[in-house]
Amino acid sequence: MRPAKIMTHFTSLFGLPPYANLTLVETEAGSPNGYAAPGFVFLAPGANRGTRANSKVLANEISRQWWEELVSPVTRNHLWLENGLATYSELLWTEHSSERRRHGSPAAQRNGAALTSDNVPVIQAGRLEDYSPELWALTGSKGAAVLNMLRPCDGRRQVFPRRLKNFAKENTWKSVSTDDFARRRRGSRRQQSLGLFLHSVDRIERRAGVQAGLHGFFASPRVFA
Repeated sequence: MRPAKIMTHFTSLFGLPPYANLTLVETEAGSPNGYAAPGFVFLAPGANRGTRANSKVLANEISRQWWEELVSPVTRNHLWLENGLATYSELLWTEHSSERRRHGSPAAQRNGAALTSDNVPVIQAGRLEDYSPELWALTGSKGAAVLNMLRPCDGRRQVFPRRLKNFAKENTWKSVSTDDFARRRRGSRRQQSLGLFLHSVDRIERRAGVQAGLHGFFASPRVFA
């Protein structure tokens, strides 16, 4: 069963979920594709079937047991820590599954959406309307692109997921800010990763993202700052 496989994979990456059981509830036709609540994932009809798009919805919503319920943003300005980590988890699932071999790099598929919002800094997401396409592009797609940019800075493939697991463990049932995430980066023995993160926070000029996995993503002049 796909939800069970996704849950097992995320548990291996992020640690134990906040609730021992996860209940999937099918909503009515016309409802949003997915919605997460403590111990629950609500899915529109058809979202629990095996298509590529539906597996992304499942992965995104299931990951929110960690990145919305276990750890949450302190204000709307830090929503990228919720939506960006959920979208990044969705990319991790696609990488892990056989879909990458069929459909190519999941990071490349998200870069276009990340580029559609460059007028508002990521940590000023509170300026945007709830549930607007601009808010999702800014906090979800662009947030995931920044996380994907940081991943190769840690060297070995499993180091960055381990840092995310530690971040979740250290902040269980807490509300977190971008500064909290930056402090987790300061624990890195590879200081260039912290430098890259802070660089993305503070830079105000447009530059090309050349880190492995970006596949043409250009860092916005207003990624954070």
